[in-house]
Amino acid sequence: MDRRKFLYTQTRRDFFRRCAGGVGTMALAELLTADGLTAAATLPEINPLAPREPHYADKAKAVIYMLIEGRP
Repeated sequence: MDRRKFLYTQTRRDFFRRCAGGVGTMALAELLTADGLTAAATLPEINPLAPREPHYADKAKAVIYMLIEGRP
């Protein structure tokens, strides 16, 4: 049976009978989530400003910091 003929011969009742398990499962999952009964997958919060390991090892041994104040 080709797809077009199948779609035209399928009734609304047949459609809901076939997809009832999927729709019911989604509804049950939503109800359990609303009640807090599901184990939610929690991801650790990632702070983008947190210090990270450097890509390369440090090479600098000393730093000279110059603060020059004044006006032209």
